[in-house]
Amino acid sequence: MHYNISFKNLERELKKRIVIPYNWKGKKQNNNDDKRSNFIYKSPFFEYIQKKIKTENLNFLSDYILNRWYNYWSAKAVESIFVQHKNITAESDVHNKYSDFSIYDENLKKHVKFDHKTTVLPKCFEQEVLDNLENLQIFNKKIIEWLYKNQSQEGRKHWENRFFVILIDSKNKQHWKLKSELVFLHNKISLYLKKFSITDCVTFFYNDKEIYCSVCWIVK
Repeated sequence: MHYNISFKNLERELKKRIVIPYNWKGKKQNNNDDKRSNFIYKSPFFEYIQKKIKTENLNFLSDYILNRWYNYWSAKAVESIFVQHKNITAESDVHNKYSDFSIYDENLKKHVKFDHKTTVLPKCFEQEVLDNLENLQIFNKKIIEWLYKNQSQEGRKHWENRFFVILIDSKNKQHWKLKSELVFLHNKISLYLKKFSITDCVTFFYNDKEIYCSVCWIVK
């Protein structure tokens, strides 16, 4: 990871967030609030974010900021897990909204770029998915369609290749807390990637372009 903190220490920082009640209150991501809170990119340390909220008089936006910070640094950690794999290369253009890494498929002999998205199990799928944990692949196509239509409504909304990591807390349904379990995620994602092939992706066409999409289900 390209910042001054170890993987285990980042997990420790993220877990400082999960002891505070998760209050999204139905607020949607928007450009104005993102601009007010762009300091979340500057530091993976929880105390820094708390101090900035106080000094910038953003207490009214604290839940939004804490969630955004938590999601961002967890996602960066997950991306670092991917690029540790021998066939995966990090995107060189940090401003590329459509690609986080490229995967070289040894069978197809080509590189395919993917945007990565770690997400919790959507509430509308919760019951049927929890009832079928042994056969999650049957939901791949259905949940991919839902995620493309309903997530990333601001700067990252697009119909390009995506690699979804979907988190499921089967016991307590506190799916969002799994974003802090970086060691656990590392083990699960690494196992998935050992067997991964582009040919296993769900594919569809958008504007005459073939789109590849993969789903890595992670259950705890």
